[in-house]
Parts: sequence; structure tokens; C-alpha cells
Amino acid sequence: MTYLNIGIDVAKNSHQACLVDEHGKQIGKYIRLENSRSSIESFREIVEAIAIKMNAIPRIGMEATGIYWYPIYNALSDWYEMNLYNPSQIRGFAQVNIRGTKTDKIDAKTIANMMRFGEAPKTSFEDKNRMEIKEYSRFHFKLKSELINLKRRFLRNVHVI
Repeated sequence: MTYLNIGIDVAKNSHQACLVDEHGKQIGKYIRLENSRSSIESFREIVEAIAIKMNAIPRIGMEATGIYWYPIYNALSDWYEMNLYNPSQIRGFAQVNIRGTKTDKIDAKTIANMMRFGEAPKTSFEDKNRMEIKEYSRFHFKLKSELINLKRRFLRNVHVI
């Protein structure tokens, strides 16, 4: 079974993807993805075309950075095996290879190579409903905390009026 290993470095507005074969050879150029359905769909079309050409099974590894990983994970997990990595796992794997500067492209290639070697344990979120409930709960408690802080600020400054 041949795999097409795909590493995605997640950022706020756009992501960088790198495709690597089982021998570590980069396939094509880096792919830039935006946080939009059309961009993710065109990325999926590129991946499918390369996978068919190579007769390989695509699998994607990505960095779970803040909240920015969720939309792309949600869009691609129906189609591909998805592996989420903690940024510290990626940093540790990258330190084995001596490298100079840290860029999104280098991180994407590092993640693709992590997939190739199977070095770090993957994190999986199979139950999307449960994951969404967790996100909504966190958001609810964050809003509640902000409301409490605003009330405190208001009461503290009421004396000034």
C-alpha cells in the first residue's frame, strides 16, 4: 500500500500544504489553501489527481493550532485519514533535522515527513458532534467570563460618574 503524505501548516488566514511520497520526495510545489470552501475543494481535486496518478492513498497530517485547524479538518475528514499533531510534537521532530529558518512551507514539509515516518502519535476526533459541542461549551464559558469581567469593570467605574 502506497501513501501520499500531506502536511498542512495551519495559520489564521491561509495554510501551506506539502505533498511527499513514501521516499521523502516532494511532489510538485507547495500548495496554499485559504479558509474557504472553494479553496479547500480545489485542494481536494489536486490531491485526488495526484493520488490517482501515483496509485496512492492520501493521508493528511496537520498542526492543531488554536481554532484555525477546525474548518479545514472538518472539510477534509470526510474524505481522508486525518492526523492532528500538537505544535510541540512538530517542533520536537523538526529539531532532529538541523534547519535554519522556520517558515510555514518548511513546517508543512516537516509534518508530511512525520506522516511518512509515523513518529508522533496521532490525535483523532472521530465524533464531530462531540467536538462541536466541546467548542461551543468553551465559547459559552468564555463569553460568560467576559460578561462577569465587564460587570466588575462597570461597578468599579460607577463611582466616577
